[in-house]
Amino acid sequence: MAKIKDGALLGKFGNLVGCKVRDTYYVRKAPERTSPRTEGELLSENNFRVIISWLKPIAPFVKQGFKNPRVSGFNSAHSCLSREALVKDGFGSYIDPVLAKVSSGNLELAEDLQVELNEEQQLVFSWNSRLVPNSNPRDRIMMLAYNIEKKTARYEVSGARRTAGQDILPLPAQVSGTYHIYAAFVTEDARRQSDSVYLGSVEL
Repeated sequence: MAKIKDGALLGKFGNLVGCKVRDTYYVRKAPERTSPRTEGELLSENNFRVIISWLKPIAPFVKQGFKNPRVSGFNSAHSCLSREALVKDGFGSYIDPVLAKVSSGNLELAEDLQVELNEEQQLVFSWNSRLVPNSNPRDRIMMLAYNIEKKTARYEVSGARRTAGQDILPLPAQVSGTYHIYAAFVTEDARRQSDSVYLGSVEL
């Protein structure tokens, strides 16, 4: 990344590099790489693509789930998946949905979080509405159902209040397959959120 200092370009910008030698600023063409990329570099690029591909369908959800004033939620989610859920298997690396987090924070989850699929193909989330330490009755549930294979997701980032004890998330009847289910809680002002919990999967 390049920056402007004292009216001069410093750093790399496209195929140009700005630098300073003693008191003189120069801009020159960046050297072109002639050697092929190593296998390690190719594997790193592949892992990067795997994570980005996994996150893209649920980007609005993880932006809230990893909301942080110092770094973007999407980038935080990317780092978390890389550390905790990326199963490295050469060019066959993948994200383990059981290990994946879609929210991270210090707000408390509700107790006894559960989910079941009803006859109307709706996910019924339920939890103990009793308040726990570091919680507020106005906290909202975050719900996510993610069909990884079809790149389809249904989610709600500000659902029912904590004291309601229940909320419903409809699934798309026209998209069959396996949906992985996650839940978390967020404050009503959306400034803090909890870690997510994986609640299993359902088949449509």
